[in-house]
Amino acid sequence: MSDPKQHIRESYPNPSEATMSRRDLLKGGALIAAGTAVATLAGCQSAQAETTNNPAAAAAGVAGVTWEESTEGPKLNVEITETTVSMSDPMVFKQCMTGLHESLICQVITPTIPGAEKDAKYPCVVYVASGGFSKSDPFTSDLNMRVAIARKGFVVATICHRIGIADGKWPAPLEDLKQGIRWLRAHADDLKIQKDHIGAIGASAGGYFATMLGVTGGIESYETGEYLNESSSVQAVVDLYGPSDLTIIGSGLDDAFPDERNAEGKGYESNHFSPATPEALMVNGSAMALNPGGSVQDTPETAAAASPFTYIGREDPPFLILHGDKDTSVSPVASMALFNRLKDAGVEATRYVIEGAGHGGPKFNQPQVLDLITDFFAAHLKTE
Repeated sequence: MSDPKQHIRESYPNPSEATMSRRDLLKGGALIAAGTAVATLAGCQSAQAETTNNPAAAAAGVAGVTWEESTEGPKLNVEITETTVSMSDPMVFKQCMTGLHESLICQVITPTIPGAEKDAKYPCVVYVASGGFSKSDPFTSDLNMRVAIARKGFVVATICHRIGIADGKWPAPLEDLKQGIRWLRAHADDLKIQKDHIGAIGASAGGYFATMLGVTGGIESYETGEYLNESSSVQAVVDLYGPSDLTIIGSGLDDAFPDERNAEGKGYESNHFSPATPEALMVNGSAMALNPGGSVQDTPETAAAASPFTYIGREDPPFLILHGDKDTSVSPVASMALFNRLKDAGVEATRYVIEGAGHGGPKFNQPQVLDLITDFFAAHLKTE
């Protein structure tokens, strides 16, 4: 077998063994002459200067500076007091053979805490990568929030799900996310995860799916695919301005924002009555061939199957719900209805309204909100 470094040696020979060409000699002579003239004029013939300005010496690896000299000068005494994080390459947790997807991926952010043991494990927060029921991309999900959570001592695993009416209709997205959580538990040791301490968080449609993960723990009909010996249940849920029951996503928005209505008197709430909305397409598909399609309001049976209200029970994990009072995409009515249902069932739930916040935005990434979220997860996922 040929030596892979041979080409490098032939292209760049050892300077001590190389024969200088006429061009090299001429260049070297010109440099030496210039150097001599400068030294004569300056009255200085420093050996260090000759070494520094000698191309042959530099090419031969002669630095002209000693180790002792290089480690002198202004110094900083830096103590490791802050948690740092590192992000993994994408990892496949599910192979898909049909539709738009070849594989579903997970991306993991792992903390390094000062003074922690090398093999330390951490509670895990699953960030659901989902938007508008029409996209699921872990690379564009809220990096600010994910890093902030990880810096508080959590492994943050961002998982995606199928989309599209070909293979992403309900309940496929929920089944994908559940397999993602089972995959995390199956690889808990490698990922430094405390497998019995996993929470879920999501924003908008991601908040809806985080909620569904919270209320469907242990429901066997949604446990499909691989790693079925592991649990897909989560121990805490943070819902950021997510829909709850799909039929009330826009509830009250027309009256709350009357100036935003069109000439026909229709506003943000009316937009959700169409069979072409993302939530209707996820649940009912498009009206084509033998599929009738339909809005979520016109198909109560299929809407109910995809509603968290159908599954809420006393054994569900604790919830933290955050919603902006200027949200025109998902009505605060939706999260308030979820909060009421959880409390009525005896589930621990806390809800805050963020003044002046719309559907997401920078207010959700301020320290006051991030501390609220990380403190909630710490209270329900950390053992110490």
